[in-house]
Amino acid sequence: MRAIGLRFFFSSMFLCAALTAAGALAQTPVASPAAPQPESAPAPGTPSDVPQGGPLIAEPPGTDTLPAVPPTAWEKLDLLLDDVKVTDLVVIFFALLIALAIMRVAAGVGGLRKAATRQAEDTRKVVEASEKAADAARRSAEAAELAISTLHETAEHQLRAYVTVRQFIQAPLKDERGFQGWLLQVAWQNSGATPTKEFRYWAMLREFDRAIPEDFEFTPAGLKDFAGGELGSNSSVSSPPLLVSTQLIARLQDGSRKALLLGQADYQDVLGTDAPRATRFCVELMLMGDASGANPTPFSFSYYPKHNTIT
Repeated sequence: MRAIGLRFFFSSMFLCAALTAAGALAQTPVASPAAPQPESAPAPGTPSDVPQGGPLIAEPPGTDTLPAVPPTAWEKLDLLLDDVKVTDLVVIFFALLIALAIMRVAAGVGGLRKAATRQAEDTRKVVEASEKAADAARRSAEAAELAISTLHETAEHQLRAYVTVRQFIQAPLKDERGFQGWLLQVAWQNSGATPTKEFRYWAMLREFDRAIPEDFEFTPAGLKDFAGGELGSNSSVSSPPLLVSTQLIARLQDGSRKALLLGQADYQDVLGTDAPRATRFCVELMLMGDASGANPTPFSFSYYPKHNTIT
């Protein structure tokens, strides 16, 4: 804008000077060359070598044909100043005022442009800072949410109830008729830091001829010996005793029968989560010694490849 104002100023000055010069030249008279005068014929009887009707002293020849000397620059300036009018001065002054106004406007526009550029840059920096702050806040919120979730899961794992099989209890059964077999019990234990809710469990013996099928049904239909109650933290409970008869012992000894001891406990946590928990076990009953009653622990329990889970 400042360059445009300067151009307009000098153009106005040049235009005013050109108009003024044109007016001055138009009013200045131009000298025209003198027309040649016809020579008068000599009078009769007059000697031809005496000029007639002319000056007695002849001027140097060729003075009438000399070229006009052009005016000097100062003479032109004097002629131009002589021809300047008041209106021309007014026009020049008005052009100067317009040029000055345009220069001031251009300077103001330049200042506004710089201010706008600085403001835009400041705004851009503020927006970038806000975006960075928002991104940092988002990452902090995500980290906090992840930390809370991790703490919740950690607390849930540390404080929840864990029901497992503490041991398998075996004892001989004798009465007035003598030795009748062995009694087996499953001791359930809650090793967690909180008690269970809606705790139920069962245990039973399953017999198979010579081999255990891989696709046997874990939970038999019509199961009725399902006990209920609650199991506190670091406490245990034993299932009702299961009888291993002398007939089954004899078949285990000759290999004609296989036996599984299996069971399941179902419960929930008291931490507010309603996710069901279940613990299953399945062990094969192995006869390792004398089962007549003299050996206090004739059986061993080998975990079966399937149906041993904790949720």
